[in-house]
Amino acid sequence: MSSSRSPTGPSTAPPARRVLLVENDYLVAQTMADSLVDLRWTVVGPAYRLDEACQIAAAGSFDAALLDWSLDGTSSGDVAAVLIRRQIPFAFVTGHDRVPDARYGHIPVLGKPISMNDLGRTVEAMLRNTPAH
Repeated sequence: MSSSRSPTGPSTAPPARRVLLVENDYLVAQTMADSLVDLRWTVVGPAYRLDEACQIAAAGSFDAALLDWSLDGTSSGDVAAVLIRRQIPFAFVTGHDRVPDARYGHIPVLGKPISMNDLGRTVEAMLRNTPAH
């Protein structure tokens, strides 16, 4: 009798959740991307520039995002606005205590340097009640 099952049985693992990473510092981006992969998430990006981040935010397929607040000498507020419009959860990543724009006071903030534990907790919290895109 023929079967399409693999020797280990059918795959029951849920699809990998996808996280958009926006970070203009190459080394920080790579470290965060490696950490996200270690935590078993799929990384979209990283996007290093504001224009690139806006394009991906508007049309990309992902479940959550991590945004460096300072990009190209400006803020990532334009990217945040797109994510809010699309109802995609996100957190800011910054070397400051908080994001200086009061409109985003309700958005989680991860301080740099980022611990893997904080990164994992933040992304898990964002994804907890969000259906996969």
